[in-house]
Amino acid sequence: MKTFLKSNITLFFLIATAGLIVFFAFKNSSPVEAQSPTAYAVGGLTGSAWSNNIGEITFNTSSYDRVSVSPTTGLFNGYAWNDNIGWIKFGNLGTTPAVSGASTGQAKYNFGTGAVTGWARACSVFASGCSGSLRNNIYRGGWDGWISLASGAAQSQSGGGTGAVAHAQGNPTYGVNFNNPSGDGSGFAWGGTTEPNANFPGSGTGKDRKAAVIGWIDFTGVSLTVKPTVSLSANPSEFAYNTIDASVGADKPEQTTLTWSTNNATSCFDAFWTNNSIPGASGSWYGASVPLTGTQFTSFDLGPYSGPTPQKSKATFTLTCLGIGGAQKTASAVVQRGDELPIPVEAGPRKFEEF
Repeated sequence: MKTFLKSNITLFFLIATAGLIVFFAFKNSSPVEAQSPTAYAVGGLTGSAWSNNIGEITFNTSSYDRVSVSPTTGLFNGYAWNDNIGWIKFGNLGTTPAVSGASTGQAKYNFGTGAVTGWARACSVFASGCSGSLRNNIYRGGWDGWISLASGAAQSQSGGGTGAVAHAQGNPTYGVNFNNPSGDGSGFAWGGTTEPNANFPGSGTGKDRKAAVIGWIDFTGVSLTVKPTVSLSANPSEFAYNTIDASVGADKPEQTTLTWSTNNATSCFDAFWTNNSIPGASGSWYGASVPLTGTQFTSFDLGPYSGPTPQKSKATFTLTCLGIGGAQKTASAVVQRGDELPIPVEAGPRKFEEF
């Protein structure tokens, strides 16, 4: 009896292993569309995740394996790459699974908590491309390619979360996180034909290998960068040539009010103005610690207002802010002289000619 059981267990292991080998052999390695460098420059993932079953999953080693993250919505879009199963798609996946114990929707980053929710999908389960009909079940081991990025109660960036639904089924709380502001990745995603088990990689049990194809995916080696949005304006932004401060008999410095706002910024600095026409004319328009939003009344110098050669100069105000992962964004506002002298006002009442 023991011999029979041992033989059957060995046979099952060999069949399962052969199934994975066949699956890997038929991975979808056909090119996907190159991802927008503009979108990726604003926000995206770098580095590599790790699965004990399929190995390294890479982000941003070419113009194809790029996953961008929207700075406004937090939605993911693009592809990662694995040498064994090919492309893994994030975003624009149509209807995602509604599975008890897993989060729902497209892959999405929460800027407040640092948690990622939703799903990704392996393209190799499809007969062609990354949508449409699935391959024969023989080639995909019963797996439909879905990868869950978080359990039903998503973790916060510190690894919290109750995971009530997952624990009710005897499953662990899991989820991918990217710390805000550092952008450092942590946590696990899950891909397989079964519900997640409670044994994360490195626990010594090896039970994650019993799940078809992927099992746990460790995101410790992945980082997120997202540029903040920064706006800066000046009012007034235009001055006349010959405005003279008669009280002192000399040109007076210009004055303007700067207004700025940010989104997803972690800090702001480098609040400077520079006169584009006068070498060395520059200065700070705010102190060392610049708030993320605010207004500031400031004085600066555009040079002589009047005279034989009044200067048609301009000053540029700049503000630089940091986003997640240290990504920088600089905004600017320009203040300049008008193109014409003010029109003189006639003295006395205006006369009307009669016809």
